[in-house]
Amino acid sequence: MRERIFVVATTAAETCELIAQLTSAGRQGVSATSAELLRSISASEAAVAILTVESLAGFETGALRETLRTQAPWSDCPMLLIAPRGYVPDCNRRALD
Repeated sequence: MRERIFVVATTAAETCELIAQLTSAGRQGVSATSAELLRSISASEAAVAILTVESLAGFETGALRETLRTQAPWSDCPMLLIAPRGYVPDCNRRALD
């Protein structure tokens, strides 16, 4: 089974831009929904997942946690989170205030 680079973003423009950047680097990315990504991780088909911060709102947190918890140790799927410059997660914003 071919391992792929999955791109999960909230807009078509973001997805196209990320896939274009991968293509220019000689890699092939495929657009995916959160559900498609979770299925691919479970089937050990995902080589890498690239997600935008905004796309995390589309994930069922429990399903994501369970999928990552139950994947085989040899098949850990690296995840790259794309965030805007200066982004501070909500949980850290409270600590900074």
